[in-house]
Amino acid sequence: MTFATLDNGTRGGRLVLVDRSLSRAVAGANLAPTMQMLLDHWDAVSPAMAGRDGQLNADTLPDAFEFVAETAIIVDDVPMGTGCEQAAGTIIGSGTISKRDSLSGFRCIQKRRMTEIIAIGAPVLEFLKFDDLVESSVDLSDGSSAFGPICQRVTQYQGAQWAPQYPQQEK
Repeated sequence: MTFATLDNGTRGGRLVLVDRSLSRAVAGANLAPTMQMLLDHWDAVSPAMAGRDGQLNADTLPDAFEFVAETAIIVDDVPMGTGCEQAAGTIIGSGTISKRDSLSGFRCIQKRRMTEIIAIGAPVLEFLKFDDLVESSVDLSDGSSAFGPICQRVTQYQGAQWAPQYPQQEK
Protein backbone atom coordinates (compact mmCIF):
# COMPACT_ATOMS: atom_id res chain seq x y z
CA MET A 1 0.00 0.00 0.00
CA THR A 2 1.15 3.50 -0.79
CA PHE A 3 -0.02 6.52 1.18
CA ALA A 4 0.37 10.25 0.68
CA THR A 5 -0.94 13.39 2.30
CA LEU A 6 -2.55 16.32 0.57
CA ASP A 7 -2.40 19.85 1.91
CA ASN A 8 -5.72 20.78 3.48
CA GLY A 9 -4.54 23.56 5.75
CA THR A 10 -3.96 21.31 8.76
CA ARG A 11 -0.63 20.29 10.26
CA GLY A 12 -0.78 16.70 9.02
CA GLY A 13 -2.74 17.10 5.81
CA ARG A 14 -5.38 14.74 4.43
CA LEU A 15 -4.44 11.07 4.07
CA VAL A 16 -4.92 9.43 0.67
CA LEU A 17 -4.30 5.90 -0.52
CA VAL A 18 -2.46 5.82 -3.87
CA ASP A 19 -2.66 3.07 -6.49
CA ARG A 20 0.32 1.06 -7.79
CA SER A 21 0.67 3.25 -10.89
CA LEU A 22 0.85 6.35 -8.64
CA SER A 23 -1.79 7.97 -10.84
CA ARG A 24 -5.04 7.53 -8.87
CA ALA A 25 -5.87 8.02 -5.21
CA VAL A 26 -8.75 7.85 -2.80
CA ALA A 27 -9.22 9.59 0.54
CA GLY A 28 -8.75 7.52 3.66
CA ALA A 29 -11.16 9.76 5.59
CA ASN A 30 -13.63 7.15 6.82
CA LEU A 31 -10.81 4.86 8.02
CA ALA A 32 -8.05 7.30 8.94
CA PRO A 33 -8.23 10.98 7.98
CA THR A 34 -4.51 11.62 8.68
CA MET A 35 -1.24 9.73 8.37
CA GLN A 36 -0.75 10.01 12.13
CA MET A 37 -4.13 8.40 12.79
CA LEU A 38 -3.26 5.61 10.35
CA LEU A 39 0.02 4.96 12.14
CA ASP A 40 -1.54 5.17 15.60
CA HIS A 41 -4.30 2.69 14.67
CA TRP A 42 -2.47 0.56 12.11
CA ASP A 43 -3.51 -2.85 13.50
CA ALA A 44 -7.19 -1.91 13.45
CA VAL A 45 -7.21 0.03 10.17
CA SER A 46 -4.75 -1.80 7.90
CA PRO A 47 -7.04 -4.73 6.94
CA ALA A 48 -9.74 -2.35 5.71
CA MET A 49 -7.11 -0.20 3.97
CA ALA A 50 -5.77 -3.33 2.24
CA GLY A 51 -9.27 -4.07 0.92
CA ARG A 52 -9.65 -0.49 -0.25
CA ASP A 53 -6.20 -0.73 -1.88
CA GLY A 54 -7.36 -3.77 -3.86
CA GLN A 55 -10.48 -1.91 -5.01
CA LEU A 56 -8.43 1.16 -5.96
CA ASN A 57 -6.03 -0.93 -8.03
CA ALA A 58 -8.96 -2.73 -9.69
CA ASP A 59 -10.40 0.72 -10.55
CA THR A 60 -13.71 -0.03 -8.82
CA LEU A 61 -13.86 2.93 -6.43
CA PRO A 62 -16.14 5.70 -7.74
CA ASP A 63 -14.58 8.28 -5.38
CA ALA A 64 -11.03 7.74 -6.71
CA PHE A 65 -9.40 10.76 -8.33
CA GLU A 66 -6.39 11.55 -10.51
CA PHE A 67 -3.23 11.82 -8.45
CA VAL A 68 -0.03 13.62 -9.42
CA ALA A 69 2.85 13.79 -6.97
CA GLU A 70 6.17 15.44 -7.54
CA THR A 71 7.85 15.29 -4.15
CA ALA A 72 7.76 12.97 -1.18
CA ILE A 73 9.41 14.12 2.01
CA ILE A 74 9.43 12.65 5.49
CA VAL A 75 10.62 14.82 8.35
CA ASP A 76 10.34 14.53 12.07
CA ASP A 77 9.15 17.48 14.13
CA VAL A 78 11.76 20.21 13.76
CA PRO A 79 11.21 23.49 15.62
CA MET A 80 10.91 26.58 13.42
CA GLY A 81 14.19 28.45 13.21
CA THR A 82 16.32 25.30 13.48
CA GLY A 83 19.46 25.66 11.35
CA CYS A 84 20.62 23.28 8.65
CA GLU A 85 23.16 21.51 10.82
CA GLN A 86 20.60 20.67 13.52
CA ALA A 87 17.56 19.86 11.36
CA ALA A 88 16.78 16.24 10.59
CA GLY A 89 15.01 15.37 7.38
CA THR A 90 15.23 12.80 4.67
CA ILE A 91 13.98 13.15 1.13
CA ILE A 92 12.75 9.66 0.30
CA GLY A 93 11.56 10.35 -3.20
CA SER A 94 11.53 13.30 -5.45
CA GLY A 95 10.42 14.57 -8.77
CA THR A 96 10.85 17.77 -10.66
CA ILE A 97 10.42 20.87 -8.55
CA SER A 98 10.20 23.82 -10.89
CA LYS A 99 9.46 27.47 -10.87
CA ARG A 100 6.78 28.56 -13.31
CA ASP A 101 9.32 30.73 -15.12
CA SER A 102 12.68 29.06 -15.75
CA LEU A 103 14.13 32.45 -16.71
CA SER A 104 14.17 33.31 -13.00
CA GLY A 105 16.13 30.17 -12.10
CA PHE A 106 15.76 26.45 -11.54
CA ARG A 107 14.83 24.39 -8.47
CA CYS A 108 15.87 21.08 -10.04
CA ILE A 109 19.50 20.40 -10.91
CA GLN A 110 18.62 17.70 -13.42
CA LYS A 111 16.08 19.92 -15.19
CA ARG A 112 18.65 22.68 -15.53
CA ARG A 113 21.25 20.26 -16.89
CA MET A 114 18.78 18.85 -19.43
CA THR A 115 17.83 22.39 -20.49
CA GLU A 116 21.53 23.11 -21.03
CA ILE A 117 21.95 19.92 -23.09
CA ILE A 118 18.99 20.89 -25.28
CA ALA A 119 20.19 24.48 -25.67
CA ILE A 120 23.96 24.02 -26.17
CA GLY A 121 24.56 20.28 -26.48
CA ALA A 122 26.20 19.67 -23.08
CA PRO A 123 25.53 20.40 -19.41
CA VAL A 124 27.37 23.34 -17.85
CA LEU A 125 26.21 22.97 -14.23
CA GLU A 126 28.10 20.36 -12.23
CA PHE A 127 26.08 17.58 -10.71
CA LEU A 128 26.21 16.88 -6.96
CA LYS A 129 29.57 15.93 -5.49
CA PHE A 130 30.46 14.33 -2.18
CA ASP A 131 30.39 16.85 0.69
CA ASP A 132 28.03 19.25 -1.15
CA LEU A 133 25.37 20.71 1.14
CA VAL A 134 21.89 20.70 -0.39
CA GLU A 135 19.24 22.93 1.14
CA SER A 136 15.62 22.94 0.08
CA SER A 137 12.55 24.70 1.36
CA VAL A 138 9.01 25.34 0.25
CA ASP A 139 7.58 28.81 0.70
CA LEU A 140 3.84 29.37 0.87
CA SER A 141 2.07 32.15 -1.02
CA ASP A 142 2.16 34.35 2.10
CA GLY A 143 5.97 34.04 2.22
CA SER A 144 6.06 31.72 5.25
CA SER A 145 7.85 28.39 5.14
CA ALA A 146 5.76 25.22 4.76
CA PHE A 147 8.09 23.14 6.95
CA GLY A 148 11.41 24.93 7.33
CA PRO A 149 14.63 24.07 5.54
CA ILE A 150 15.70 20.53 4.74
CA CYS A 151 19.49 20.34 4.68
CA GLN A 152 21.45 17.30 3.63
CA ARG A 153 25.10 16.68 2.93
CA VAL A 154 26.01 14.42 0.00
CA THR A 155 28.05 11.54 1.42
CA GLN A 156 29.35 8.28 0.04
CA TYR A 157 27.40 5.23 1.18
CA GLN A 158 29.46 3.35 3.76
CA GLY A 159 27.44 0.16 3.77
CA ALA A 160 25.03 -1.07 6.38
CA GLN A 161 25.82 0.28 9.82
CA TRP A 162 23.58 -2.28 11.48
CA ALA A 163 22.70 -5.85 10.66
CA PRO A 164 20.14 -7.98 12.47
CA GLN A 165 21.55 -10.80 14.57
CA TYR A 166 19.84 -14.11 13.90
CA PRO A 167 20.20 -17.09 16.22
CA GLN A 168 22.27 -19.95 14.82
CA GLN A 169 20.07 -22.72 13.48
CA GLU A 170 20.71 -26.19 14.77
CA LYS A 171 21.58 -28.83 12.18
